[in-house]
Amino acid sequence: MFDNNTIPFTLTGQIRKISDKTFNLKGSLVIDVPTMFSNTQVYCDPGSSVTVLGYLAISNRSVFEGCDKMWKGISNFGYNLTVIGQSRISDAEWAIRIGDGSKITIMSAIFKNNIIGIQAPLTNQKNIIYGPPGGIINSTFIREGTMKPSYPGQNSYSEASVKGIYFSHVNNLKATNNDFIDIHEGIYATHTRVSIKENNFTSPNDLGIRGIYLQNLITNSNKINSYNTFDNLQSPIKVEFATLGALEITDMA
Repeated sequence: MFDNNTIPFTLTGQIRKISDKTFNLKGSLVIDVPTMFSNTQVYCDPGSSVTVLGYLAISNRSVFEGCDKMWKGISNFGYNLTVIGQSRISDAEWAIRIGDGSKITIMSAIFKNNIIGIQAPLTNQKNIIYGPPGGIINSTFIREGTMKPSYPGQNSYSEASVKGIYFSHVNNLKATNNDFIDIHEGIYATHTRVSIKENNFTSPNDLGIRGIYLQNLITNSNKINSYNTFDNLQSPIKVEFATLGALEITDMA
């Protein structure tokens, strides 16, 4: 169980590094010093959560997943979060929530059986800062088998709630070369400028409905191109309430 007085770690420069461990998370964990999890398994109790108030890296096949029920997820509002190296976040209400000024590096990450993989909620206009290589890249959003039941007090959700990426009022959604597998809606964005390239949207078990769903696009510089692929979906791309010329769709495979 997590306890700041007993967590074994080593210092790598200014970063507290936790390697090759297994923990049980109960309640809320606040990360307020630079911290890295490497090849570490964290089992999250129902309704537990992580809040980033500094820098958090989840790397080298680390896993944050629910126990017998869902947990809340990781919140990063204005700080710095990295998920890389085939690390996985599973069974969360929202695996990652971000806000204005948040910095994220998402590359070769796995988001499995979450209601929402990456969420930028609320209606204030937000600027997201991407670490290299500059977007949400080479990651997998997947629904597989039966999702865990809700934690006590969790808002009810439906199949339509299950989304890979959900961005509201964001200046810059960048998603490249990701896989969305059996997700009801792979990418949903409203009041957001988007660049969506070379992603694969597929539904082998008929759980996916839409690949990309866009509403109220920020005018100009919106692109869906460079060989996105769609397989076994009812609606590969749906766009609503966009002005003429707001979206460019080219080079579709």
